Amino acid sequence: MRLSFSFLKILVGVGFFSLLLQSFLLQNNSKLKEDYQNHIYKTNTILPERGLILDRDGKVLADNRLRIDLKLKEGAVLHNFYKDPDGWHMDVDFETFKKLKNAEGIIDVRERLARHYPYGRLFSLILGYTRRIDSRDYADLKEHGYGINERIGATGIEMVYETTLRGNNGSVFFRDLPSSYYEDEILNREKAQKGEDIHLSLSLPIQKLSWDILENEEGNSNGVVIVGNPVTGELYSMVSRPSYSPDGYMSSRWEDIPGVGEKSELFNRATEGLYPPASTFKVVSAAAALEYMGVDPSRRYNCNGAVRVGNTVFKGWKKEGLGVLDMVDSLAHSCNETFYYLGMEVPGWNRDPKILQEAAYQFGFGSKVGLPIPESKGLVPDNEWKKRNLGEPWYGGDTVNMMIGQGSLLVTPIQVYSAYQALANGSRISPILINKIGDETQNKNYLDFSFSGKTLETIRKGLDFAVKEGTAIRTLIDDDWSKVEGVTMSAKTGTAQTGNSKLPPHGWFVGYGEIKVSEKKTKPILVLILAEHAGMSSKSVVPKARQLIKNIRDYWRLELED
Repeated sequence: MRLSFSFLKILVGVGFFSLLLQSFLLQNNSKLKEDYQNHIYKTNTILPERGLILDRDGKVLADNRLRIDLKLKEGAVLHNFYKDPDGWHMDVDFETFKKLKNAEGIIDVRERLARHYPYGRLFSLILGYTRRIDSRDYADLKEHGYGINERIGATGIEMVYETTLRGNNGSVFFRDLPSSYYEDEILNREKAQKGEDIHLSLSLPIQKLSWDILENEEGNSNGVVIVGNPVTGELYSMVSRPSYSPDGYMSSRWEDIPGVGEKSELFNRATEGLYPPASTFKVVSAAAALEYMGVDPSRRYNCNGAVRVGNTVFKGWKKEGLGVLDMVDSLAHSCNETFYYLGMEVPGWNRDPKILQEAAYQFGFGSKVGLPIPESKGLVPDNEWKKRNLGEPWYGGDTVNMMIGQGSLLVTPIQVYSAYQALANGSRISPILINKIGDETQNKNYLDFSFSGKTLETIRKGLDFAVKEGTAIRTLIDDDWSKVEGVTMSAKTGTAQTGNSKLPPHGWFVGYGEIKVSEKKTKPILVLILAEHAGMSSKSVVPKARQLIKNIRDYWRLELED
């Protein structure tokens, strides 16, 4: 009996332990199951392919190339490549990769797509570049699906159209089986949506021709070339020299790069550079006189070399004078004296010449033209500005200076281009840099421009005569536009004093017309050239303009044959 009782106690003890064990397992089973499931069910993000940027004919200006990131064995050294916080060396070239692979210094490799700009500095101030996301961005960007190792647009088109170009993430939801004997089970897959392609209005061949025309044997090639269609508003080229190679800045924030906003390769002279417009502004002064002051275009002025304004003598560009000229001839021969006389007739000329300022605003000066890249507003000075910035009131001399595009007046090249587009076409269109985003054609944006046909016709005659017999005719080889076969042009030149007597003035040319590309077809064209410190425009810039237009004519004819 005693033995049976002992055996019974053992059975009861074993049963009690079994119950305790089952209770423990039941309590923890739910957590174990949850941990197990969390371990084996995973989601990976699929990054989208960035949209392309193309020229007007579909030539690729920015695309995506395969790049290699590496993790190295301890002790392996890789200089000149960015290393992220997780130990990945980014954007390693293939030759370096092969050397490290042969030396067995690699732990892990990953491939990804990265931005590539096949034409380097030719388009960099327009396209911009992409950079790595840093800690300053990440807190905001991770809410929009970005990862810490991704890239975003840093400036230019890449920055402005970041969300359009980037596209949308995809994902893979899968069961990560713990054994290497089994393949992971994909439960759901969402494809990444490629970013939209952006088709610019720019032409790669015309951009190249525009870049090359600024080459100077003396070494100073700084300047701007803009070419486009005055009827449609499309830009065919927009060159600013010097420029930068985007490969040198693709790890940097734009605002952190030394020299941004100064006179350097990082500065887009076409849209941000501020210059005195010189005689190119005389079309605005003429419009103010004809439209707002009721000046008769046949009225004649004595261009004898100088005009006294108060106690100051204001000189013409030709010491011996140009003779007695009407408005058309005054524009053609760029007679300063005509505009000095008219300046003294502007209402409020010695206090605040509001009608001159209003004419400038109508032509688009003093405001941005509406491009999707950084622009300066320029400066149309007035009495309030002068008091605030220079501590003195407006004088009559300020008005006559402004009439010839000098003094405190500052403009960007794209503003001058836009003003002459309005003059040529009779309506002002915001310059078009982008033709299509994806399959969607971009709309034209018409801007306020309300001068009469009579006023515009008088000014156009002046620019027509400037090419035939005035300041836009002469070149270094004493040739003229009438000898350029298949080209009809109207133009204005300008020689802008910079305030530094040790440096030559800037040279301006801006002109519009038509190019005959075949027996039955012509194409409208508008060309602006600004050559920094190149000297008198008729000798420095007119030959460049004529050669560029001939080159574009030849390209268009060849394109038509193909």
